[in-house]
Amino acid sequence: MKKKSTQEEAVELAFSSAQEKLRNMDPEEVAKRSASEWRKGNEEGYLELTFLSRRYRVGLPEAEVRDEAREEPPLVRRVLILHYLIGSQGEELASRWIDFRSLPGGTAYYPVFRGRVIARLLRLFGKGPEDLVSAATPLGGREIEMADVATEIPAFARVPVVLALWRSSDEFGPEGTIMYDATLPAYLDTEDAIIVCEEIMGAMKSYVRTV
Repeated sequence: MKKKSTQEEAVELAFSSAQEKLRNMDPEEVAKRSASEWRKGNEEGYLELTFLSRRYRVGLPEAEVRDEAREEPPLVRRVLILHYLIGSQGEELASRWIDFRSLPGGTAYYPVFRGRVIARLLRLFGKGPEDLVSAATPLGGREIEMADVATEIPAFARVPVVLALWRSSDEFGPEGTIMYDATLPAYLDTEDAIIVCEEIMGAMKSYVRTV
């Protein structure tokens, strides 16, 4: 049997911890704060929510996560979904955008964010910024006025994310940025903010015409 990496063990531990936390919470209150739906049966129930235009169910009391086909999504996504449900505080969106450096610890983590997210955004769309909007559309994205090209994607119901690009010029190469609603810390921590973007990039990659 292949030995698990430290990272794999950490993700599994995070999932187990998140499951335990969710089991001890009031599902109706969780649904209200996260803008998800609580559907109760005789002995069991489930929370239903949307992530990147796909529906997921979190069955309780087991706190297992399954997609529309009743399949388990990748473990990292399951952890992210549980973290969103657990961390949601129910704040109304501020409709004010902030960048990663405005998040708790964001300045210190920005070089990591730049390497894991911004660099990937530029690899995918730096040569064809116009592809950004079309690639985001299947994820519920809509074009907005920001930079040269930008799209707003509702990752979760209360976690909108903006991806914005500036085209290259004679003097500079293409540049990009990611923006979050100012209420993001009321729903996800800073590490999960990175993972949300990585999930978005992975989902959009299949819709890019030329990578």
